[in-house]
Amino acid sequence: MKVIFASICFALVLSIGPIALGQGEKANLAPERQPIDWFYEAANYHSKTLLLKFLQFTAPYPGHYNLTSVDSNGHVFTGRIVANLFGAVQASENATLDAAQLNQVRLMLTKLHLPSAETRVEPQPGQPHTAFVFYDGIAYRRLNFNGEIPTQIDAILKIIQQELSAAEKLKEEQVIAHHRLMEETYGDWKNRDGVALPVNSRMRGFEGNRGLLIGLLGRRKTIPTAQATAVSIYHALVFYPGGAVTGGGSGTNWSDDPVSIQGVTWTLPNEAGSFSENASQRELEIKHNAIDETVTIRGETYYLSRGNIFIIRMRKDWTPDVTQLNDRLDQDASEQSVLVRFKSIMRSDVSIQGLELYRR
Repeated sequence: MKVIFASICFALVLSIGPIALGQGEKANLAPERQPIDWFYEAANYHSKTLLLKFLQFTAPYPGHYNLTSVDSNGHVFTGRIVANLFGAVQASENATLDAAQLNQVRLMLTKLHLPSAETRVEPQPGQPHTAFVFYDGIAYRRLNFNGEIPTQIDAILKIIQQELSAAEKLKEEQVIAHHRLMEETYGDWKNRDGVALPVNSRMRGFEGNRGLLIGLLGRRKTIPTAQATAVSIYHALVFYPGGAVTGGGSGTNWSDDPVSIQGVTWTLPNEAGSFSENASQRELEIKHNAIDETVTIRGETYYLSRGNIFIIRMRKDWTPDVTQLNDRLDQDASEQSVLVRFKSIMRSDVSIQGLELYRR
């Protein structure tokens, strides 16, 4: 059984424009697209490694649907999909079926004999509307129906839910164990004088450019009796070769861990030019250690005492080329003030001098 932990995220201030596509790129969207079309698009598509997926909402379509899926390796995912171009995922959980469970589900799918409804079944107000896609051992099939879940399908879902519940219980046990480890290792590190505790991250795009201004903000107490002061932990200009910015934020896998991660996720269009399911993704992670006052990017550690301003250029292969500037901007400055600081340092860089923040 494998558990993937959901992050405990700080507040995120995000403004990247309607969609952060590279210059000359266009989203593959028709003006007449209706919200429910995202549900049907997800139901119509399946990867080659899919074993089953269960999509459901209660009509009329509320703008999101619940998804449960299992791949051929037994990896289980469940969550709410706010289906649009960004494909936000809420309340997700993960687990992995063991070999016996996976074989049992495979066998049950081969014996699943229900009327197939390949054509669209219109949702009925007040009733659950479901699309069930699965591999029966020979080919992929799709069942569409309203109302109650057929008994045979419900039996399969109960096996999956049982494993998800077991994974959740294991996660709770691991959280308790980790908390004890943090206390033994670091003590009451959050209340140490001089430690900058992350509070929230922010991300802002630029007008007509493949660039982002990101930063991590926090609060630092230098005197035990004094109030904590708002500070900037670090700032970074990030340039990237293309794709759509579809995720970002900061948090920790553990609320008591001094290491937090700020990330950016880019989604690249699939072969059909769509940014929906099966579109590949690229990521950038910046790990901040509050005790050591360092950031780590792709295995390279930088001490913030030598400068908390960075320029990160993502190469064509999406590996980061990092430049740490010998300059510090510690106060909780506005995004415009941060950009002005970058421009004052990089006076000879034409690409940076031409940057203008995306207008909200």
